[in-house]
Amino acid sequence: MSASDLQALVAARSLAVVGLGLNTGLMLSIPALSIPALKATTSLTAQQRLTLWSNLYEKGKAVMVKLQPTLTLLLAYASYAAARPVDYLPANTVARYRKPILAVASALTISIVGFTGVAIMPLNKRMQKMEREASGFVLLFLPFLVAVLTGLPPVASTAQADSLIGQWSRLHAVRIALGSTAFALAVSELALA
Repeated sequence: MSASDLQALVAARSLAVVGLGLNTGLMLSIPALSIPALKATTSLTAQQRLTLWSNLYEKGKAVMVKLQPTLTLLLAYASYAAARPVDYLPANTVARYRKPILAVASALTISIVGFTGVAIMPLNKRMQKMEREASGFVLLFLPFLVAVLTGLPPVASTAQADSLIGQWSRLHAVRIALGSTAFALAVSELALA
């Protein structure tokens, strides 16, 4: 940390690092803890699996919708306000490039939102639709009509649900990589600049 940093900059950098750590931990806990337990429980129907996934998704969304923009703004401010060390003092590489390091961390953090919108949301909507159809009123009385109109079998199989959850987990791994990289950059800047 540069001795010339303003208190607001120190606070923004510190809060961003703590927030990114929580962000990365939360994103990592879903595939590391919840999804394996979900798949290992063989007694769950496809609808139950999708409902549990949907609950995880809604809880994560509630946190991430607020956290991602906040962290991005903190990192963007830190990138803007950070000063390069003076040339006559010895400084390491991180200290010399702290503005771009913080800018890249900010860009990686907001790219999680973009990746989610472009790559993951279509799958999320498909899974939520399957969940609604598997538990919905229409399927109880008109399964043939739903199958004809949607082109999907009236009730999702467990294999289909597991396949979609697996696809979601693989796409979610990209978000974890983006968040982890942003966290590593922010920690290195905080510790070494």
